[in-house]
Amino acid sequence: MKKKTGVIYKQKKKNAKKKKSLFSKKNFAKISKLFSENKWLVLLFIAILFIWTADALIPSHTYTNDKKITISPTSTAHNHSINTQSPTDLANNYAADFKEKNYAAIWSLYAPSYQNFIKNKVGENTYLSFLQKKFNKITIANYRVNQCIAGQTIFPYGIERKFHTVCHTYISFALSSSNATISAQLSLFAKTPLVIAKKNNIYKIIGGGPTDLQAPVLFPDTIANNTDAVPVIMYHRIAPMPARSEFNTDYGYRLDVGLTVTPQNFASQMNDLQSKNYHTISPNDLFNNLYYHLPLPPNPILLTFDDGRLSAFTYGLPILLQHHFTATYFIPPYLSGKMFGLDNHNKYMSFAQLQILAKHGMYIENHSLKHDRPLWDIPPAALKQSLTTANSELFQTTKYPIQFIAYPGRWPYANWDQIGPAQLTTEQVLSQMGFATAFLDLGQNEALENSNYPYQVPRIRPGNMLILNLK
Repeated sequence: MKKKTGVIYKQKKKNAKKKKSLFSKKNFAKISKLFSENKWLVLLFIAILFIWTADALIPSHTYTNDKKITISPTSTAHNHSINTQSPTDLANNYAADFKEKNYAAIWSLYAPSYQNFIKNKVGENTYLSFLQKKFNKITIANYRVNQCIAGQTIFPYGIERKFHTVCHTYISFALSSSNATISAQLSLFAKTPLVIAKKNNIYKIIGGGPTDLQAPVLFPDTIANNTDAVPVIMYHRIAPMPARSEFNTDYGYRLDVGLTVTPQNFASQMNDLQSKNYHTISPNDLFNNLYYHLPLPPNPILLTFDDGRLSAFTYGLPILLQHHFTATYFIPPYLSGKMFGLDNHNKYMSFAQLQILAKHGMYIENHSLKHDRPLWDIPPAALKQSLTTANSELFQTTKYPIQFIAYPGRWPYANWDQIGPAQLTTEQVLSQMGFATAFLDLGQNEALENSNYPYQVPRIRPGNMLILNLK
């Protein structure tokens, strides 16, 4: 074998000897003596080693506590394996997936009970397809996850009762559309709570957020001429028939008699609906079907109550719950908790009672602020202000966005599709504010919804009958 020679080889061999000599027995003894005489050096050495090791092991992203966290507009990094650490982590994952329109990933964040609820209601694939259609042309620029508020929430499904810890947060998304009405509707998502629960030390979403089936309705960019024939029943007063002595005038007496259904007859009507396999739905269900063909249950029906009369709470709610039905209550918040008439026979639900309605799965919506005159008799600027106040007061009660309204008073035309300049102006205000639908009292029974007439939805007056005689 040829002997290795030359300057470079000799230098390498010399350096190797130097490195080897550093860990000789003689040097090791010196180092041991140094540490034994200076114990603080040992502690310093251990601290430096720990910091170096921790820096190598800890991920580059860390999480704050659950008070508040802000995500930069360009932040999309998230890892679903950490979604059990805190509600904030889970909300961040949800928001990032929603920004990316990754609905399958969002589905994985749902609790099994919430997934089963959606499967039973519309089906998983149908639900994911619905979300793609609904948000297809919506631009999502950024988002901010707010504090997760602990405690029970007003939430219509009742799923949360199966969990030990529940909180809800509001996510502020920067959403935009080229359509002004859709942009107004998008603003409501900032008021749509994302509900998070903990069970077996795992955090999961149990409802809410923009992807919830009861989230605000969005008009499609192009509205096809779709129709439904879902009966929308309009109730006012569920109570014993009033006495003439309770009223100052014959008109007031006759008016209340016409608006009254006795508790016995109301229970009979609900029995009739149940025996015929009717299923109650929400306004969101109705219009998600009308715009996006989201399935409705067999024999769907929408029950509504106008005015916020106390009797609809005292007598109506127990009967609804007995039949496992839901209903939509249209409320003029100015009247909440007030009493009018001789001997205060005309009583209105308090805000606390409205909360009880919502906690039992009822929907609370707008019926003007004061219920003192038709909306089309109010100048546009004043109308917008009063409806904004009503929406705000109802939101403070339910913590859920208000998007539906029932006109106070009778529709001034014989047919639901007839309209005049004053009503058109009113509809423009409703559109600018993001309302999805307006229900009217036509004075005659009609069950028809048309996607091109969202602010002219007729309803049926049931009357004080034993059965509803629906077609």
